[in-house]
Amino acid sequence: MEFLKSLFSSHSFMPHGYCYLWNRGLLWLHVTSDVLIALAYFSIPIALVYFVRKRRVLPFHWMFLCFGVFIVACGATHVMDVWTLWHANYWVSGIVKAVTALASVPTAILLVQLVPKAISLPSPEELERKNEELASVNAALKQSEERHRLLFHSNPHPLWVYDIETLAFLDVNRAAIVAYGYSREEFLSLTIKEIRPPEDIPPLVASVAKVSESSQTTSGIWKHRKKDGAQIDVEITSHSLKFGERDARLVAATDITERLKAEGKLKRQSIALEAANKELEAFSYSVSHDLRAPLRTIEGFSEALAEDYADKLDAQAKDYFARVRAATTRMGLLIDDLLKLSRVTRAELRRERINLTGIAKSVASELQKAEPLRLVEFVFDADIQVGGDPHLLRIALDNLLGNAWKYTSKQQRARIEFGKTEHNGHVAYFVRDNGVGFDPTYSERLFGAFQRLHDGTEFPGNGVGLATVQRIIHRHGGRVWAEGAVDRGATFYFTL
Repeated sequence: MEFLKSLFSSHSFMPHGYCYLWNRGLLWLHVTSDVLIALAYFSIPIALVYFVRKRRVLPFHWMFLCFGVFIVACGATHVMDVWTLWHANYWVSGIVKAVTALASVPTAILLVQLVPKAISLPSPEELERKNEELASVNAALKQSEERHRLLFHSNPHPLWVYDIETLAFLDVNRAAIVAYGYSREEFLSLTIKEIRPPEDIPPLVASVAKVSESSQTTSGIWKHRKKDGAQIDVEITSHSLKFGERDARLVAATDITERLKAEGKLKRQSIALEAANKELEAFSYSVSHDLRAPLRTIEGFSEALAEDYADKLDAQAKDYFARVRAATTRMGLLIDDLLKLSRVTRAELRRERINLTGIAKSVASELQKAEPLRLVEFVFDADIQVGGDPHLLRIALDNLLGNAWKYTSKQQRARIEFGKTEHNGHVAYFVRDNGVGFDPTYSERLFGAFQRLHDGTEFPGNGVGLATVQRIIHRHGGRVWAEGAVDRGATFYFTL
C-alpha cells in the first residue's frame, strides 16, 4: 500500500502546467491535441481487433494484435500527458511510457521480420490475374464435366456407375434404361446383384472384392436379367473412379447374346465340317484303293487280250481295245487329280513370309526345261513379298503358270507375265498371257472342278487345276477371278 501511495504521490514535483505558466490557450492546445490523439489511438485497436476476428484466415494476424497493444499503450501516454498538466504523478507517467516501450520494441522487431514476407504477398493486380486464371480453370473443368456427362448419357452402350462398398447403382445412362427396361429411379434403388441371376451372385461378390483392390480395367462375360425376367449374355468392361467422395466403378455392358448364338452355330458348323472332311478323307481313301483295283484289272486284261489275240483281231477291234486302255488311263489321271484336290483342302495352312516372285521364276524355269524348244518371254515384277503357305502357293502358281504355258502353245511369240496391281484399294497379284483366251460369258465355269472351256484333244487337262487354285486362295482369305477374250489372252487375278 505504501508503494502504491508513493507511486501516485506527487513528491513535491510540480505539475506541467507550471511549465506553461498556466497559460489557458497553451494548456487547452495541449489538452485538446493529446485527448484527440488518445481517442484516435484507442479507436484504431478496436478496428484492428474487429478486422482480425472477421478475417481469421488473414496471414500474420498476430502482428495486428501486437500492433494494437502498442497503439493502446501510445494512447495511454497521451492521456498521462493531460493528467500531468494538473497532477505531478510522474512515476505513473513513466511506468506507462515503460509499458509502451516494452510493447513497441517487440512490435518493431517483428515488423522488420515481417516486411520480406509481406512484400512477397501478391499485389492486387496479381490477385486479380490469379482469380481470372482460376475462373478460367473452373470454367474449363465445368465444361469438361459437362462433356463427360454428355458422353456418358449419349453413349449407345449401357453404362452405369456403382458403389464398390454397397454395390448400389449411383448413375445410369439412357441406353441402360432402354436395354434393361427399368426407369432411372428404379435403377438407382437397386444394387448390381439384383440384375444378376441368383447363381451368379456369389461369383459376382467375389469378383467385386477382387477388383476393388485394383484400379486396373477388367472385363468378363456375365449373364444379366432384365426387368421382364429375360436373361441376356453381356460382356462387361469396368474400371475404378471416384464418384464424389465414394469409391466406385464405371461399367460398360455390351449385349453379346446374338454373337454367342452365332459362335455356337459356327462351332456346330465347324464340327459338321470336320466330320465332312473326315468323310471326304475316307472317300479319298476309297477312291485311291477301291476304284484303282478294277481299273488295273480292266487295263491289264485289255492289254493281255490285245497282245495275245492280236493276230485274230481286225483293225476296228484293236481300236476298241486302244480306246478302253486310253479311258482307263484317263480315269486314273482323274482319280489322281481328285486326290490332289482333296489334299489341298485338308492340308494344314502354315503362314510365313515368302518371295512370290522367286516361286514364279522357279516354276517358269521348270516349264522351260520340260519344253526347251519353245520360245516364251517371261516378265516378272521384282521381289513380291507375301505372307502365306509356301507349299500351297507353289501349287497355285504351278497351275496358273502351267495354264498360261499350255494355252500359249499356239503362239509364235508367247508372252507370260507375273506381277501385282491395285484392285479396289487392295493389292492383287496376276498371271497374264497372250494365248487363246476364253469367252467371258463362261468365266464362272473356269473354277469349277472338272469344268473345261476348251477341247481336251487340243489342250490336254482334266479341269481340276483352277479349282485347286481357287481353294488355295480361299484358304488364304483371298479371292480369285479371271478376265479374258477369245484369241486375246487371259489374265488371272488373286488376292491374299
